[in-house]
Order: sequence, then C-alpha cells, then structure tokens
Amino acid sequence: MKITVVRAFSLVEVMVVVAMVGIVSSVSYFYLNPFEHFKKARDSQRLQNLNSLKTALVLALQNGQSFSGRCTLVNPCDSLSGTTNADGSGFVDLDLSKYLTALPRDPSHNNFSFIDGKGNASPAAFQFVASGSDFEIRTRLESKFFTTNPNDKYLDDGGDDNDYFETGTKLTIL
Repeated sequence: MKITVVRAFSLVEVMVVVAMVGIVSSVSYFYLNPFEHFKKARDSQRLQNLNSLKTALVLALQNGQSFSGRCTLVNPCDSLSGTTNADGSGFVDLDLSKYLTALPRDPSHNNFSFIDGKGNASPAAFQFVASGSDFEIRTRLESKFFTTNPNDKYLDDGGDDNDYFETGTKLTIL
C-alpha cells in the first residue's frame, strides 16, 4: 500500500497572505484614491466649460450684444433651472449661438449635489448674473486638489467669495 502525503498551506500561512493583501490594497487605495481622481477630472471639465462660456460671452459683448436683464442679482440664473439653449433663452441671457452650439452643463449632468473640497454642500450647477455690461459665472469644485493650497481656485480666482470659483468681467456681482 502506497501512502500519499498531501501538501497544503497551514491556516497561519493563509492568514499571513490575506493580511498582506489587505495591507497592500489599503495602502494603494489611500495613495491612489480613485474617487478623488474622478472629482478632479469633473472639476477640470467644469473649469474648461466656464472658460469656454466666458470666452463666448466676451466675444458677444465685443460684437455689440447686450444682456436682456433677465439674470440679475435679485434673480440669478443657473444651469439647473435654465435650458442649454445658446440663443439667449437659456441660463445665460445673451445670444451665444454664433459661438456655442449649446450652453455647457455641469459635468455631472446636474444629477446630484456634492460636498465641495471645502466641505460646502452644493448643487451641481453654474450660476450666472449680469449687471450692465458686466457678468459673473460661478460654481463650486469637488476636488480637494483645487480647493486647498497651493492650488486653491476659490482664493486665486480674483473674486470676492472664497466659497466659489468665480469668473467673468466683474467678480463682485454675486
């Protein structure tokens, strides 16, 4: 009769391997933090959208257009309640159809609110106000990368509100 020896891992060996895998995944998650990368990507898109919108507004104003007076400090317009029509009936009260096919939306497609990088609750929206021939557009940013030093966009935008990223021709309207 032949005796067969079965080789197997002991319980201690298995536990050591599981513990090591757990430690490596925890460290990887902490340093890679995929959710922060998604927030940073959406913020980059937000900043790009606002820059495109600002450029279109400046061009329209330089070509003699003027605001209708619909989006005021008392009644600001925002991308949640307004449409993306670039013909002046959207959340911006100026005809930008010559420069944009549609007004930009928040990269989250306005489907949710979020806590920004400084801990403020925020709807995923752009706010717009015009006063005379000046305008201001603002939003909040999700990523801590853009809301903490040395990259704090809230402080470095030149605006008067340190809880928003602001852009436009006059950053003290809102």
